[in-house]
Amino acid sequence: MTYDDVLKLLRDRFGAETLTTSTFRDNQRVTVSAEQVHGVLETLKRDAGFDYLADLSAADYLHYPDASSLRRLVRAGEYDHGNAPGRQDVGE
Repeated sequence: MTYDDVLKLLRDRFGAETLTTSTFRDNQRVTVSAEQVHGVLETLKRDAGFDYLADLSAADYLHYPDASSLRRLVRAGEYDHGNAPGRQDVGE
């Protein structure tokens, strides 16, 4: 599956309005809410052929000045999708 195929799958499954995309150099990202993380990761594994999650990290902004959100899941990253690794960033 190409990035566009994966993006279409996620938009069809979770709704285009709930996903935010961005690109920096060759890094393509899809941002989703914390409530969608499990479903998105499950979909990527089960339906898009992603088979490796290298890391999952988070940040807690509880005491950070002027934080708009207290907790944020920063990145669920580096999936191995055949020969084309991708990255899945997730939001609040």
